Amino acid sequence: MLSADDFKAAFRNHPAGVAVITADVGAGPVGLTATSVISVSASPPLVVFSLSSSSSSTPTVKKAETVVIHLLGA
Repeated sequence: MLSADDFKAAFRNHPAGVAVITADVGAGPVGLTATSVISVSASPPLVVFSLSSSSSSTPTVKKAETVVIHLLGA
């Protein structure tokens, strides 16, 4: 699990950046680009991101037990 210090460092170095969110429930992975990823808590590590109900990725992301948030660098 990601430590609180590592979580804080990741978001400290990613102010208002772009992220790719991926998920897979067994039918193949889906992904979407997001600029709305916000850290809410470091302990436990919690984030919030916005997802349109009309996105083709929404059904998979909603069903997934885990999503991966890739914070992109420059």
